[in-house]
Amino acid sequence: MHLVKAGWKTLRMGMTSWEDVDGLAVLRVIEGLGRKCYKSEGAATEDSAKAFVQKRMDQGHIALLDHLHIMSEYISDRGVSHEWLRHKLTEMMGSGIFNSSYDWGPMAAVQESTRYCNYTKSGGVVFIIPPWVNIPEGEYSGDALQYSFIIDNMSPVDRVWFQNCFNSENTYNLEISLGWTPQQARGDLLIKTKTEFVVTCSISEWRHIFQQRTSNYAHPQMKEIMAPQLLEFQRKIPVLFDDIEPF
Repeated sequence: MHLVKAGWKTLRMGMTSWEDVDGLAVLRVIEGLGRKCYKSEGAATEDSAKAFVQKRMDQGHIALLDHLHIMSEYISDRGVSHEWLRHKLTEMMGSGIFNSSYDWGPMAAVQESTRYCNYTKSGGVVFIIPPWVNIPEGEYSGDALQYSFIIDNMSPVDRVWFQNCFNSENTYNLEISLGWTPQQARGDLLIKTKTEFVVTCSISEWRHIFQQRTSNYAHPQMKEIMAPQLLEFQRKIPVLFDDIEPF
């Protein structure tokens, strides 16, 4: 059994690695798209992009942002991934009609599959430590009782959380050893089981996600990864995310 913290990494914008993205160049691309709407291409200058894009943002003309996409990778528990991946369908109403109040932007996603990943062959089940649990990251093999030096210093509720991880992995391992396939045994894996997923969204969709997932009402584990990523986006690319403030 392994215990780890959640994490994230921004991978690329289009085919450009995130480290090589030039924020001002991004604004120039958006300016070029926007000026086609007004046939004002000739008014573009070396330093006009920032003001042009800011004005479009103030006007709510965010359809321009659908043309550029950013890819990111996350490690989280499956509760967070379920919330995250709901953004593929979040703007669909129950009737199947799009919510007209939002300029819907699609999202692409791939995710680690508990149907096919056999954790008895990959070093054990990995669980995500939430911000409110005070247990060190690391590998914990065998039985929880072997870690009395850690357990003795845990709060009562952290002790329950820790033992619960062992129980889940032991049940999963036993079912696999008795002939079940991973897709049959996965029902005994907890929602705090680690998952890895990669998403690609348009900039307008990223804005929508950050507005929802860094607010006061966002789940603490969601804010744990999304708030620092928003700050990174704000540092990397001017204007586009400056109006979103993580709580």
